Amino acid sequence: MKKQTFKSSLLTVFLLVLLVAALAISMISCDKEGSETEAPEISSETTVDTTAGTTGDTTAETTAETTAAPTETEVGEGQTSFTFKVKFKDGSERTYLVKTNKTNLGEALIDAGLIAGEDGPYGLYVKTVAGETLDYDKDKKYWALYENDGYAMSGVDTTTINTDVVYSFVAAS
Repeated sequence: MKKQTFKSSLLTVFLLVLLVAALAISMISCDKEGSETEAPEISSETTVDTTAGTTGDTTAETTAETTAAPTETEVGEGQTSFTFKVKFKDGSERTYLVKTNKTNLGEALIDAGLIAGEDGPYGLYVKTVAGETLDYDKDKKYWALYENDGYAMSGVDTTTINTDVVYSFVAAS
């Protein structure tokens, strides 16, 4: 009987935390209009070689040799930089060094062409990350936002960039 009560109490606490988080996100994004954002498609075979030349030129290469090794791809322009990782539904991972002048994570990732989605009742609902679209209604997978190794406590469009944090989107179910 005690085991049943403990499970029931644990479930109740979990649901309360989930409800509070949903209400907080709802309060933050209640003044947003329903508009859709789109990011350009990013080829999984394109990497940027920032070591080419002595004048600081960059070159894009699409050879199998440059995409074989997991490297950090540099995207965007700006004074602030942070690490952004993506774990795709097939388990593969990709890391980006995002450079921006934005202070908001969502704005920076949209400007860099790394995410796309639509505004919903809880803020930006991210559907596409680094060219891969997840549709919960079809495949029961969605993009989960992480800060370092923990689930983010705010949405991508309400998160202020902290250069000491590694941000990630993980294909979750």
